[in-house]
Amino acid sequence: MSRLRSTLHGAAWGGAAKLVHGVAALLALALIARAVGPQAWGLYALAWVLAGLVEIVVFSVPVEAITQRRILRSGHLSAVFAASIAFALIAWGAAVALAAPLAALLGGGAALAALLPWRLATVPIVAAAAVPAALLTRRARFGHIAAIDAAGGLAGSAAGIAGALAGLGLWSLVVMEAVRAAVWSAATFAAAGWRPGRPGRLAHLAELAGFSSRAWLTWAVAHADQQLPRLAIGAALGPQALGLYALAERLLLLMNPVLVGPAYQSVTVAAARLQHDPAALRALYAGTLGAVATVALPAYLGAAAIAPLAVTMLLGDAWAPAAACVAVTMLLGVRAVTTALDVAVIRGLGRVGWHLALVCAGTALTVVAMPAVARFGPEVVAAALVGRSLLLGPVLGAMLTRLVGIGAARQAACWIGPLAAATAMAGTIALALPTARALLGDLGALVAAIAAGALLYGLALRVFAPGHFARAAALVLPRIGRVPGSARGAATAG
Repeated sequence: MSRLRSTLHGAAWGGAAKLVHGVAALLALALIARAVGPQAWGLYALAWVLAGLVEIVVFSVPVEAITQRRILRSGHLSAVFAASIAFALIAWGAAVALAAPLAALLGGGAALAALLPWRLATVPIVAAAAVPAALLTRRARFGHIAAIDAAGGLAGSAAGIAGALAGLGLWSLVVMEAVRAAVWSAATFAAAGWRPGRPGRLAHLAELAGFSSRAWLTWAVAHADQQLPRLAIGAALGPQALGLYALAERLLLLMNPVLVGPAYQSVTVAAARLQHDPAALRALYAGTLGAVATVALPAYLGAAAIAPLAVTMLLGDAWAPAAACVAVTMLLGVRAVTTALDVAVIRGLGRVGWHLALVCAGTALTVVAMPAVARFGPEVVAAALVGRSLLLGPVLGAMLTRLVGIGAARQAACWIGPLAAATAMAGTIALALPTARALLGDLGALVAAIAAGALLYGLALRVFAPGHFARAAALVLPRIGRVPGSARGAATAG
């Protein structure tokens, strides 16, 4: 029970800090998206295809390798530090030298060629902080990690907003990312208290290579899987349509770190520590999944319900066609609630190969589906991804059952009640929204929808998931320590 409280406490701190960042990023998104329009947003999404792939090599894989290794020496850290920066600088140089052919390959033309060198200029900054970030994760300093992410996000959002207001257009996105990376990297170094020592040897890198090769391949395939829809939409419909899809994806990526990201980090570390105590790991997983589902599911489904109104209000009429894609994309967030924690357990237990197999299966489905559906529009692409996620969900659940012995029924019991309550809330809001707009206007309807949604969800949760409701009430209102016997029993069973 103490491990569960510690995990939830770390996730809560992380979520609170990321919420501050998320609100600022949403404001920046609204202002910048209004300023640049879908076409420019689509070009920036193409630049991320290359930048994201390089960041996997110089940041994501080193962080995971250092976090997972049982015995860690100073030579490992110094070797990873030097290798990450060296590769980042090489990649940046390649982007400068090959910008034109790379842009032509991605279908972005001269505008993308001008953007690529500046977008990849932030990669060495991120690479420099890979080792300090890994040490913070290894030490479970999730409060520090969240605060640093929030500081970087706030600084980047402020810079992006200033750039948009100054008329920089597309380049305000570049400024935003550069400032975010610089502040985040400096703060990560300061918090970790680590400084590069004597240069590591190739042998130190070789000792990490066994795990890193599988981790790199997993992250690389996952990145390719994420980028394939972008490339398919860009090739079939052009940067304008890609901008609509990338905006919906960006909104989801703003919500995921707040709603499921901190729990993923906490459970990954906890699973590594509890790998010889399956009963404790099962309890940790069930308790964390129930808490995350209670908070995240109404957020995703509520966002889907108000998307037709909120997108136009916040971003302007040019973005109105993105509303349908945003609504469908939020369903991927619903799936992310269970997927993130399942993957956290699998990777925390060191079964990288299992995750790689699942990612490869998903990518194979994406390769087959994208050429067929991309021409029908970004919302159809998003719907195909939702369908793929539903197909792979049982496979991921079976992996979890095999690893820690938590069956499908117990997994479902953690989230089915909150899902029913959130669906009832979202359906009611979606049906009532047109009438509310006619009576209250757009702003009044949006405020009323959010307020009514919170109330409706609480009532529905009390009906569909009394155990989850009791736990949520005990957190929000600490004086409610005693709940009716049926609710207490449900809370224990859940």
